[in-house]
Amino acid sequence: MIENEDYELVPNENDGWDIKLLTGDFAETIFNFGAIKVADDGETMKYSADIVYSPVDENFDENLEWHQLTGSILLSIMEQMIKNEAKTIES
Repeated sequence: MIENEDYELVPNENDGWDIKLLTGDFAETIFNFGAIKVADDGETMKYSADIVYSPVDENFDENLEWHQLTGSILLSIMEQMIKNEAKTIES
């Protein structure tokens, strides 16, 4: 997933960020990540994705495609954060 191509970060009313999907089956859906934690196995992450708005009439909790999409976006955001941190350390 590519920021500003597949999704974009948009400020929300709580001084945080929501994510707006720009492409795909869930285009125009806006959501944010709730709690993010490492699972008990120490190898996987658990997170919640809370829908703010969606033009799609969907049961998101049971949709595997939705879970794969949000997981890919979370990974993309985390990778970007790591790259930005590395650049800061190098400076």
